[in-house]
Amino acid sequence: MQYASSRLQDNESLVKKAINESGFAIAYASERIQNNEAFLIHALRHNNTIYKFEIEDKPFILKLLKNDIDVTDSFNTELKNDTRFITKCIEETGYGMDYATAKQKRDRAFILKAIAKNFTAIHGVDRSLKNDKEILLKALGNKRVLSCCSIGYDSSHLFRYHSYYFGNKLYNDKAFVMEALKVQPNIFKYIREDLKKEKEILELMDKIKHPLWKKIINPLSILLFGLFGYWFLGREKR
Repeated sequence: MQYASSRLQDNESLVKKAINESGFAIAYASERIQNNEAFLIHALRHNNTIYKFEIEDKPFILKLLKNDIDVTDSFNTELKNDTRFITKCIEETGYGMDYATAKQKRDRAFILKAIAKNFTAIHGVDRSLKNDKEILLKALGNKRVLSCCSIGYDSSHLFRYHSYYFGNKLYNDKAFVMEALKVQPNIFKYIREDLKKEKEILELMDKIKHPLWKKIINPLSILLFGLFGYWFLGREKR
């Protein structure tokens, strides 16, 4: 796109294909396309760091965050220090906890509300709450699937990058890992290799994957189907 003619840089179909390859391609699109909100959103889905926002872009920023396009790292200093706007971002989308006030980062009610919206908000909590079991379990229990650069991920992402989100203490705690598996079984692939071989954890995973009701219902369904077939065929003969 950089060396394309002005006509091609204004070609929506071509620009969209280029954006699919790299969100940064929009930097070489025509001014008309760069000012097109739909194209900006499409580009930011492929690269959420390409655009720098000004204060007057607040409604658009909120729209992006509500669409799980995290652009908070691109905030300028003035925006990062805008407590009212950051609070609005957190309360409505869960994004922006890194720029919350010190008081908000220690406020359990505020934090729980934020992670109910977005499990990644746990990264911004105060250091004293990094190993808070209730908060982490609540975050792991969030069933939303987020996306970054068009790649979806669920709350097991927290365990995959545990050192970034909550550190090693709870990650190495077998009892906590078992509690965590109950609310988010997908973390199994990210727990320590030695824990994956633990008998208790393997038994727990078996119960999660094959709950008792399934073990009962499946044979029962077969039996009932067989009895129905027997009754139906007998009825036809009569």
